[in-house]
Amino acid sequence: MLTNLEECDFIAKRTIFGKKSASVYRLVDFYTLFYYKFIDGNNTLDDHWFTHNLDSRGVAAWMGLTFELICMQHHKQIKKALGISGVATSVYTWKCEATAEHSGAQIDMLIERADRMIHLCEIKYSHSPYNIDKDYAQTLRNRMTIFNQVTKNKKALLHTFVTTFGLGQGKHNSIVHSEVIMDDLFQI
Repeated sequence: MLTNLEECDFIAKRTIFGKKSASVYRLVDFYTLFYYKFIDGNNTLDDHWFTHNLDSRGVAAWMGLTFELICMQHHKQIKKALGISGVATSVYTWKCEATAEHSGAQIDMLIERADRMIHLCEIKYSHSPYNIDKDYAQTLRNRMTIFNQVTKNKKALLHTFVTTFGLGQGKHNSIVHSEVIMDDLFQI
């Protein structure tokens, strides 16, 4: 049944970094995700509910998750935008639970390159250029440290941001090695 759902593009199988034999399945059909989030169980009589609620937390969360799915489906275009199309790569997701030693971490997408580098891709949907503040820059540093500790990684790590409109002019944006914008996802 899982194979059929995967072949019909309702779900996608993602390999977990560091666990070649472990995978997670994720619902990736855009209409099904929209249906379960906004239509199923919505008993409102407001014909314009979605447009009336564009600024709600639920719609914002859905936009962020949808953008993340679009990015995962366009990983080849992300590689092209990064200038690494000719390098052998593997694409993963990664998450670790909090322990007594660390707070836990999750990375939206990892692109492991054959030349011993790993792009830690942070995917951010925003209505304008995204700025990294001091606290978020520290969160990114901590995430990198946790990733190295938990996975025993010895490869070079690069922070890569995939955003709708790029990074702004914030002084903490220097933590980012490379960036990809939404327009890059739709290049041939």
